Amino acid sequence: MIKPSVHIVFLLLLAFQAVGQKNKKHDALDSLNAVWNNSTIELIERVKAGQEIARAYKNVNPDTAIVILKQLVDLADDNKDPIHIQTYMLMAGTYRTQGNYPLALDAAQDALTLAEELEDQTGIASAYNSMGQIMERQEDFEKALEYHTKSLIITKKLGDHQKIGMAYSNLGNIYGQLFMLQKSLDTYEQALKHLKEVDDQHGISVVNGNMGYVYSIQGDSVIENGGNAYVAGSYYLQSIQRSRKAMEYFESIGNRNFVLNAKSNIGLVYNSMSEFQQAKMICYEAYLESIEQNIYPMERDACGCLYDSYKGLKMTDSALIYYERFVHLKDSLLDMNEQRNFLEKELSYNYERQAQLADELHKQELDNQQIQAAKDKYIRNITIAFVSIGLLGFLIFSIFLYNRFKIIRAQKDLIEKQKDDLRLQKELVDYKNAEITDSIIYARRFQNAILPSEKKFKQILPDSFIFYRPKDIVAGDFYWLFKENDQIIFAVADCTGHGVPGAMVSVVCHNALNRSVREYGLRDPGKILDKTREIILEELNKNEEEVKDGMDIALVSLELGASAESENETPHSHSASHSVLKFAGAHNPLWIIRKDSAEVEEVKANKQPIGQFDSPIPFDSHSIEISKGDQIYIFSDGYADQFGGEKGKKFKSSNLKRLLLSNKQANMSTQFKTVESTFDDWMGSLEQVDDVCIIGVRF
Repeated sequence: MIKPSVHIVFLLLLAFQAVGQKNKKHDALDSLNAVWNNSTIELIERVKAGQEIARAYKNVNPDTAIVILKQLVDLADDNKDPIHIQTYMLMAGTYRTQGNYPLALDAAQDALTLAEELEDQTGIASAYNSMGQIMERQEDFEKALEYHTKSLIITKKLGDHQKIGMAYSNLGNIYGQLFMLQKSLDTYEQALKHLKEVDDQHGISVVNGNMGYVYSIQGDSVIENGGNAYVAGSYYLQSIQRSRKAMEYFESIGNRNFVLNAKSNIGLVYNSMSEFQQAKMICYEAYLESIEQNIYPMERDACGCLYDSYKGLKMTDSALIYYERFVHLKDSLLDMNEQRNFLEKELSYNYERQAQLADELHKQELDNQQIQAAKDKYIRNITIAFVSIGLLGFLIFSIFLYNRFKIIRAQKDLIEKQKDDLRLQKELVDYKNAEITDSIIYARRFQNAILPSEKKFKQILPDSFIFYRPKDIVAGDFYWLFKENDQIIFAVADCTGHGVPGAMVSVVCHNALNRSVREYGLRDPGKILDKTREIILEELNKNEEEVKDGMDIALVSLELGASAESENETPHSHSASHSVLKFAGAHNPLWIIRKDSAEVEEVKANKQPIGQFDSPIPFDSHSIEISKGDQIYIFSDGYADQFGGEKGKKFKSSNLKRLLLSNKQANMSTQFKTVESTFDDWMGSLEQVDDVCIIGVRF
């Protein structure tokens, strides 16, 4: 399974602003540049403007941010003011973004030194926090814990809940990196406690995102160590819930980076749960948006997630496409980092060289003032020579910058072309998706056509209900009805899978049932299932490829006025018989609620499917006498398997039994409404996990 680096996805708890409109950003930068370049304005205001400009360029063009911050550092050497602590902190953060950790650590230590000189406790805590993040990026977790702990101790003394929450959050990240997962979650809870004190919704959402990722690692750890799948599932559900909370907040403020992080994590969790269809849907959303936003790391993670999803769905061609894209993006990002580091070093060298030349010229000028008047002519010649050299150097540097500009312009044109190509590809994908969806919707008409209408079902079995809820547009569950003279045969079937694959299998199974009763004239439930299995195996194995698809089913045959007499049938006696009911099932049982009983009577099915099976045996037919007022129920497993409730657990068969018993006095129309509303309330905001079908009949 392809997963992102072990680094927790939402590593840093920083103050981000929502993304604004481009025009507003340009206007703001123009105003800041005007302040920065105006030497008549007070120095502190110019420094603040310079910091804001550097902050704006930090993530989009860190090289430019570094040049500005170096000029601010020169000012800091001349003016020991607390505002310059922030300059060093910005430089540390920018170098960290570039991956230049030695220079990032130097800048953070400069911030610490200045903060200690000024006895600025807030600055000291911030410097330790930055140093901890840098050591974390270098995977020196022992040092990272030391620095973050120092930051926490100071912020506790200051009583700043927001900064205390930040410190706890960063400690939680480290424990997560060390796979001390429960300690990581406990530490995050401490962070939430303090962030809620100041209603820091941004910080709360970041911590929720981090906890979502740690819960997913806990679930994976349980599975990898052969633990209980239910325990792993509870961790996965916690992960999804936390990630969705974070995603909702970041959606509201327009922070696409964090939204994509949350979607990728949810997709990874669905893959771990083998819910590959759900994983594919949310990872595809992240993939399209990362392309639109040009966020290559997010596109890489989305491709990795889609590879796992398609691999799990056994769609190898699609899986290969996204795997190749994942590898390409991974290699490209490595190349981009190397190129960015080279350019940063090159700009840094040019800047330092220019500063050195300026210092030498200034020193020479001071020396020239002390030279005797007789050497003035010689001095002028030397000055002219230096100016000529400077002009020549400036000309060479200008040519270099021009060539660099041409290269960047060519790269920009190439990127724009690639964006246009991707936009066309996206439009093509959207068109294809629309075509596929339309085809599936059209296919639903055919599937609905093979189902007996509710009107027909009510005509034959007036006091009954059908609760049918497909998970997707088309379904793997279906119900079936046949009537001849006084004999009524009906069934609920659950075919392998759901959606399009399940629907395709359901057509084969539905046709096999029809052939068993119409073509072969069978009426006994067990024999009908035997013949249906034979037909399905014949249809699904016409070529050399072995297909293990099939269905589970509960099938009832009702003959009005008959009684249980066959020696080969299993009797279920009941007094005051009005009619006889015969039942056969593959995995799915029959439930009976007698008129005066307070329990559910269960007629068990054979523990084998209608399909490929290692040791198949003939299906048993059970004969049961039914009295007036008795109720029967047949169903698929979708209702009982639905996750929901306060703890996100399965509904389970025991709760379904209690639900039906508590409503046995109600008419079938009321029972239907109760079954439907209970299912919707239980599911809540969670997604439906499987197709659902229940048939209830009162005699």
